[in-house]
Amino acid sequence: LNSDPARAGNKWTNYAGPPTTGEPYGRLRVAMSWLLGQPGAPMIYYGDEAGMWSPDDPSNRQPMVWPDLEPYDRPEVTFDEELFAFYQRAIAIRRELTPLRLGMFRVLLADDGRNVLAFARELDGQAVCVAINRSDRAQQITVSPLPFDDGTQLVDYLDAQAVRLVPPGSDVIDARPTLQVLENGPRWTVRQQRMTLTLPPYSTAILAPQPQAER
Repeated sequence: LNSDPARAGNKWTNYAGPPTTGEPYGRLRVAMSWLLGQPGAPMIYYGDEAGMWSPDDPSNRQPMVWPDLEPYDRPEVTFDEELFAFYQRAIAIRRELTPLRLGMFRVLLADDGRNVLAFARELDGQAVCVAINRSDRAQQITVSPLPFDDGTQLVDYLDAQAVRLVPPGSDVIDARPTLQVLENGPRWTVRQQRMTLTLPPYSTAILAPQPQAER
């Protein structure tokens, strides 16, 4: 982070700065959603969750950006709190929704022309549906057949208006963020084992039935 860009042969020389639009981070969030929805043990490269950016190897091995060490020599180098909160939420979702960790994988929709994908993870009568739009424009998609009974109310766990990310208590050293489904948040109703939704550019919805206690 403190390299001298004037040094000959240093790959910082051709480094123009951080991304100027949200698209790279949108792509990153889509990739993260895909990773945490897949079978197996996910691995996150250090610094991705903080929004770190760099030129090619070996500069991608820079020290971690920590918010309590700011400001750095280059003012554009910062810890991305919003992106970090997304990673916290996505990881909490995988921990909360057991089928995302242990369930069988089934593709529900794959449209390469529109760059949209939907799949289900199913386990012992429980299921989670993940719908992804990796294109640069909003896409309306119909997902079918869904692994839910007609009339089931689904919650998008990535939607902050539907599910709140609860920070860990400061009195517990190893505590992790948790999720709270909001009582009056948006819901989607399954009709004829299908659902139509509109996904913004570079976005994901992780849909699961609302908790039984809320019904």
